[in-house]
Amino acid sequence: MEQKSVFRVEEQSDQTIIRIAGRFNVESLLQVNKLRPHADPNHKYIIDLSTTEFLDSSGMGMLLRLREHLKGDQHNMSIIKPKPDIRKLLEVAQFDKLFDIQ
Repeated sequence: MEQKSVFRVEEQSDQTIIRIAGRFNVESLLQVNKLRPHADPNHKYIIDLSTTEFLDSSGMGMLLRLREHLKGDQHNMSIIKPKPDIRKLLEVAQFDKLFDIQ
């Protein structure tokens, strides 16, 4: 049975933590659209990929859509704890120029 993506969002006053578990692909679009952007430019968005097992080109597209939807940039959007193969994919696609990858 194929594993699906699971979004968990934790809203705090100064940051939003988005945890993505399982597969991050095109099925994630509906969950991305549910997130609300904050008007405060100092609000931080943290995308936790520590439990993401799979990222394909559609998942990468969802990261770009998420960045656009939240009006984020490298200063207020971080991707944290990607597994080594996902980190390499993000770096090859130059996502480190769009997101702070930790």
